[in-house]
Amino acid sequence: MRTTKKTRTRRKTAEDEDDEEDDKVSKTAMDSAIRLAADSATKKAAENFRKIREAEQVVRPLIGDVVAMDSAEDVYRTALEQSGVDNLRRSPVRLSGDGQNGDQPERKFTP
Repeated sequence: MRTTKKTRTRRKTAEDEDDEEDDKVSKTAMDSAIRLAADSATKKAAENFRKIREAEQVVRPLIGDVVAMDSAEDVYRTALEQSGVDNLRRSPVRLSGDGQNGDQPERKFTP
């Protein structure tokens, strides 16, 4: 017995619908995932902001106010460049301790 194109289409559609139902995520789960992602992004942004402000305070006595920097590393790098330090690596470098891995944050900056 031959199947017609319509029969094949119906079978495929029914199978696709079953697969789609299996792949659906509940509204509650999606809302929870979105909330978790938003909270995580907010915490990261706040931590980055705190590190930038701390770096600005550390280098202020040396180079004055620093504005429009995207990271604490950029603040320290700018301070080093303005202080005449030429041998800066272009890769991210730890210019002061951040309290992780047992090191203590440095409060003084000397080139």
